[in-house]
Amino acid sequence: MKNTNQGKETNMSLNSTFIKQQFKSLASTYNLVIIKDSEYVMTFENDIIEIDFGVERWDEEGITASLVNKKKNEFYYPDKLLKLKGINSYQQMFSVQEKVFFETLSGNDSIVYILRILLERYCLEVFTGDFSQLGPGTREF
Repeated sequence: MKNTNQGKETNMSLNSTFIKQQFKSLASTYNLVIIKDSEYVMTFENDIIEIDFGVERWDEEGITASLVNKKKNEFYYPDKLLKLKGINSYQQMFSVQEKVFFETLSGNDSIVYILRILLERYCLEVFTGDFSQLGPGTREF
C-alpha cells in the first residue's frame, strides 16, 4: 500500500528488525544465514531452502514472502502453503496469545508472522529437504 504523509508519498520498506526477531530460532536451528538485507529485500538461506521477503519501493501490494526449494528452484507462497497443509484460514494456526499478538501487527509484519508460524508448526520437514508433503512448487521465470 502506498503510504502518504501530509500529501507526500513515502516509500515502503521491510521491518528487518522484526523479521530477524521472528526467524531467529529457525535460523539458529537450521543454520539459516542472511544473504540479503536491505530496505527492500531480506533473504535467509541454507543449502536446502531460501526464505525471501521483499517490497517494491512504491508498490501498493505490500510485502511478498516465499519459501524456495533451492534444489528444484520451486517457490511456495504463504497462501499456497496454507492450502497444501489443509488450513482454511491462517487464524486456525494461532493460539489465543498468538492471535492477540497478531492483531497488533501492521500488514507487512503480519505476513512475516504468518509465514514463521506456518513454517515452524506445519512445515519443519522442508528445512531438511523433504518437500514430498508439499508437492511441486511454482517455477518462476
